[in-house]
Amino acid sequence: MDENKLYSAIENAVIKWTIDGTKTAGSLTREIMSLVEKSKPAVHHHHHHVKIKDEWGNTDWRDTGEMGG
Repeated sequence: MDENKLYSAIENAVIKWTIDGTKTAGSLTREIMSLVEKSKPAVHHHHHHVKIKDEWGNTDWRDTGEMGG
């Protein structure tokens, strides 16, 4: 994903988060971090994968039930 596509994807995530009104700031942050991670070259995915923990200690948004998980 090039820089313009990443910018647009992040902007879209922020707009959807603002309109939704029910998600935490942490959920938005995790979504943005996921977009950034996906934008990196595939070579780096398996060497530097970092799991982000939310305020409850969950390492994946699917653990929280957010985003339809």
